[in-house]
Amino acid sequence: MFAGVGEDPVHYGLVRSLASPGGNITGLVTLYADLVAKQLELIKEAVPSVSRVTVVWDAGLEQALAPSFKSLKVAAQALGMQPQLVSVRGPNDFAGVFRAAASARAGALILFPSPTFFVHHVRMASLAAVYRFPAISPFPEFAQAGGFMTYGPNLLKIAGYAARMVDRIL
Repeated sequence: MFAGVGEDPVHYGLVRSLASPGGNITGLVTLYADLVAKQLELIKEAVPSVSRVTVVWDAGLEQALAPSFKSLKVAAQALGMQPQLVSVRGPNDFAGVFRAAASARAGALILFPSPTFFVHHVRMASLAAVYRFPAISPFPEFAQAGGFMTYGPNLLKIAGYAARMVDRIL
C-alpha cells in the first residue's frame, strides 16, 4: 500500500504502470503536475495583469517535482507568464522567499506541494498577506488560514481513503 509517493510510483519502481500495477500493491497517487496549468489559469483569471509569478518549491523534493516543473514551463508560456523559481530548504527560508518575490516584482505566488508547506500553511498564508501577494496552494488548509486561493486535493480525505484501503486489505 502506498500513498503520497510523489507524482510517479512507476518511477520509484513500486508498480509496472498505473493502468496495470501488477503484484500485490495498491495505493493513491496525487498527480500535482496536472494541476499546475489550472493553478496558473486561476491566478491569471483572478489577477489579469499578472505576468511574473514566483513559484516556491521545496528543494528536498526536486526529483519528485520534475513533472510539475515541465507542466509549469508549458503552461506559463501559453499564458504569457514568466515564472521565477525559488527553492526553500526549510521554514527559516520563508520570509526570504517573499522578500525575493517582492524585489522581483512578482504579481503572484504559486506554492508547489510540500509537506513543509502543508505543516506551515498558516505562516505561508500570513506572509502572503503581509506582502500582499495573491498566492495559490494545492492545500485547502492554506485558504482556510487566510491564503488567497487553493486548487488541489484534500490530503485529509486522501489519508482517510488510504486508511480504509488498509483496513479492507487487513
